[in-house]
Amino acid sequence: MKFGEFKVEDSLGCILAHTVRAGGVVYKKGACLGEFEIEALSEAGVQTVTAVRMDAEDIDEDGVAEVIADALIAGGVQIGASQAGRCNLYASHAGMTQVDVKSIDLINQSGDGVLVATVRSFEVVESGRTIATVKVVPYALTKDRVAELVRLVSLAPAIGVSPFIAKKVGLVLSRVEGQKENLLDKAREVISARLETYGSAIAVEQRCPHATDDVAAALQAVVGDVDMVLILGAASTCDAGDVVPAAIENAGGEVQVVGIPVDPGNLLVAGQLDGKAVFGLPGCARSPSLNGVDIVLSRVLAGVGAEASDFMALGVGGLLHDVAERQQPREAHGKPSMTNEGSVAAVVLAAGASRRMGADNKLLKNVSGQPMVRRVVESALASGANPVIVVTGHEADRVRHALENLDVRFVHNPNYEDGLSSSVRVGIGHVPEACAGAMMLLGDMPKISADIIDALVGSFHAHSGQSVCVPVCEGRRGNPVVWPREFFPDMLDLSGDVGARKLFKRHQDRVTEIDVATSAIFLDVDTPDDLDAL
Repeated sequence: MKFGEFKVEDSLGCILAHTVRAGGVVYKKGACLGEFEIEALSEAGVQTVTAVRMDAEDIDEDGVAEVIADALIAGGVQIGASQAGRCNLYASHAGMTQVDVKSIDLINQSGDGVLVATVRSFEVVESGRTIATVKVVPYALTKDRVAELVRLVSLAPAIGVSPFIAKKVGLVLSRVEGQKENLLDKAREVISARLETYGSAIAVEQRCPHATDDVAAALQAVVGDVDMVLILGAASTCDAGDVVPAAIENAGGEVQVVGIPVDPGNLLVAGQLDGKAVFGLPGCARSPSLNGVDIVLSRVLAGVGAEASDFMALGVGGLLHDVAERQQPREAHGKPSMTNEGSVAAVVLAAGASRRMGADNKLLKNVSGQPMVRRVVESALASGANPVIVVTGHEADRVRHALENLDVRFVHNPNYEDGLSSSVRVGIGHVPEACAGAMMLLGDMPKISADIIDALVGSFHAHSGQSVCVPVCEGRRGNPVVWPREFFPDMLDLSGDVGARKLFKRHQDRVTEIDVATSAIFLDVDTPDDLDAL
């Protein structure tokens, strides 16, 4: 390959390295110059062009990108069509990524201008997610150099996606005297949603007193009908002789790990009974926020890193963001109690598949330097709404990662494809009982400010929590909307993809309009054109 300036009359067959504009003639970068193009450039007064001349032994940039991409992939990965020297790799099914760092480094450090960028290893991905991209900087490489690069990564595939293995899970919940049953119900709901994210479900459940013999009996009762057992004790394990590990051994099992280097999640217990994995969950399993339970279960259910030694190797990167539900947090949480009497909860709907945006998740698109959904959530956090609840669905783990370090509650909607109303139902179902109302916020409305939210919350309180409060600009209603608690039962009966719209018609007499001086209440982002306009 020869790169440089060529006289136009000598450039037949060359590829333009830069766009040429002259005398009304425009030929873009990457155009191959034939006799017609050379004549047009000459007539326009162009004497030289910066271009590339390929040799017989060269492979063009697109060909190189595809060859390298094919050499890198293992199971669960699809290769997209290459363009402009770039080839993207996609997950062909949901699962967990496995990336061989050594192979990627060998390519990137080869000096040939072939660059590979990937997601992190052990990242949870959905089908169709872009997990890597191969970019070839030069316009071509020789066949020999491409063969050498392929040889560098031929010993082991560098990028793969291990599918989640659907398992029947047994759940044992223990209680202490006087403990309310609804606390166990809520814990089960959170654990169930977590499992559904990874394609599994609770098949059998036992509840029992928090005593070694009782937990052991419950464990024996469920283990025969399931593939794996989870135990959530009324008190977290603080010693190898404590109730949960002792119960595993009393049931005839073996305890392999008491404690892992992930926080929150240190107090996890791992063992086996009848050849099946048994996990004693730490107290943070009651929280839907990312914690050590997610780190362990996602790996186990993908068949990746499921041995005791793998759990003990999680220390680097194991310091996760604290969760507000912890009794002894590492750091003070700046917001007031999430159960303030009469407060308005902000429910951010962030579960949709954003199909009109194409292959990309619109909620993760960059808006003024931040993912779109993060802008919405930060506005809610800066307002008087409390708590802030985020309903996830499509690419739940990516959305949670985009909201890392924010003091929110995550709840998962496994049925998000059923439409917006399914996420409304999930969100409303998790509003604390002490809240007087809930504001439904759309995750694709990044111009909604804390001032707009506060104006709605203020009006709600001014009307003694009895009004449906909706923003209006120039006579037109928009979003978000605050709903009093008395409407929650109706919202739990919604269906389809229209949210709570039909409730407006039924309760017009209860609607209070709040004038705002901004069209932000109408601006949602559904398509690439919407994003460009924004």
